Amino acid sequence: VTEAIRQRHPTAEIIIVADNDASGVGKNYADQAAAKYGATVIMPPIEGMDANDYKQAGQDIVGLLQIMGSAMEKKKVIFGDQLPDEWEAPDEIIEGLITSDSISIIYGDSNSGKTFFALSLAASVANGSDCYGRKTEQGIVLYLATEAPGSIRSRLQAIKKHTGQDISNIAMVPVPVNFYSSHADAVDIISVCKEIEKMKRKKVTMIIADTLARISAGANENSGEDMGPVMARFDIIKEETKAAIVIIHHTGKDAARGQRGWSGLRAHVDTEIEVTDKNGDRTVSVTKQRELSSKGDVISFALEVVEMGVSKFGEVSTTCVAVPENSEKKEKRSREDDKTTKYKSDIKDAWLISGMEIQKENPYISRSAFIKYLVEIKGMTKGTADKYMAPKFENGIACPMINCGILDQFGHGFIVIDNDLSSIMMILATEKNTEK
Repeated sequence: VTEAIRQRHPTAEIIIVADNDASGVGKNYADQAAAKYGATVIMPPIEGMDANDYKQAGQDIVGLLQIMGSAMEKKKVIFGDQLPDEWEAPDEIIEGLITSDSISIIYGDSNSGKTFFALSLAASVANGSDCYGRKTEQGIVLYLATEAPGSIRSRLQAIKKHTGQDISNIAMVPVPVNFYSSHADAVDIISVCKEIEKMKRKKVTMIIADTLARISAGANENSGEDMGPVMARFDIIKEETKAAIVIIHHTGKDAARGQRGWSGLRAHVDTEIEVTDKNGDRTVSVTKQRELSSKGDVISFALEVVEMGVSKFGEVSTTCVAVPENSEKKEKRSREDDKTTKYKSDIKDAWLISGMEIQKENPYISRSAFIKYLVEIKGMTKGTADKYMAPKFENGIACPMINCGILDQFGHGFIVIDNDLSSIMMILATEKNTEK
């Protein structure tokens, strides 16, 4: 009916008077029609009544339309003198990070750990426990596992096994939802939240959508015309549930330009959080914050491996959980990174001095040439240099460089297999030969 009226009157204001039934079915269908054809939904203020019931009870339908359908009412106009004298603090779900009735985006490159981080937020909110040193408000978390439900299921089990946290307040939707193709899934998610709240007698305080690409399947991510309706449906869910909406998204091809797709996404959200992984150093940076003062905050986290069981082929199956970064481990890794940088420099210098030999199209240096460099240039004793270049001596040079994929054993020496270092060494060799 709404479609027929809209086709006949393209510019008319259409108001749907929905059935105010206890189940919410009337309003759900009215909302779907309104979203699709640009209408406004109102209901009789008495539960159990539709428009006819309201009229039969002696109430004024015309008055209902005039009052509830007025522009000021629809736009929720507030005058300055209606504001309270006392400042109202933002309703934080995670202290200094995420507020209720808001939309946040967590984005990062593939395998950066963004889903693991999001799940750690979910577990903290579900338990009301500290989250990376921040307080939380306990509530139900609804996880829309549209991208990889099997993986999310396993990771939730890992959180329970590894941390001992209760995950009974986390609910997962393991079937695809699509906020681009129609309004129906958004309406269903609102209904799911209400049913969960009725069953658990607790509020759904956070909804995590994983990922934006899957939940907007079929849409052109770079198009505001396509992505606008998707975000509008997130807005409807936020308005109806008052929950914190957290969307997981990806970085674009140029990581420096931030999240992928339509530029209007960043303007649309209240909080933007970037997850990065640089050689195992995983950080979370708050790059936008509308209500709170935490823009620029950085959280460090690590991924700890959890053994989940044995596969049908007898192999040990593992997954990870995100945990706060241990400062001692971080310092140790930083020292190891410094050593790696130093050893790379030694490899480069030893190769240049020894004659810049090439094997299998990569820089090659014999063990004896490297030992000679360590003795004559670095001042080591012959015995120490011999030990440092032993492929199985973990505190030397050769062993850690082999283990981290910089060198590979070949013949009586080593080939440089790290692409970046190999390229730099070849360029330096070309420049040196040109000078000669």
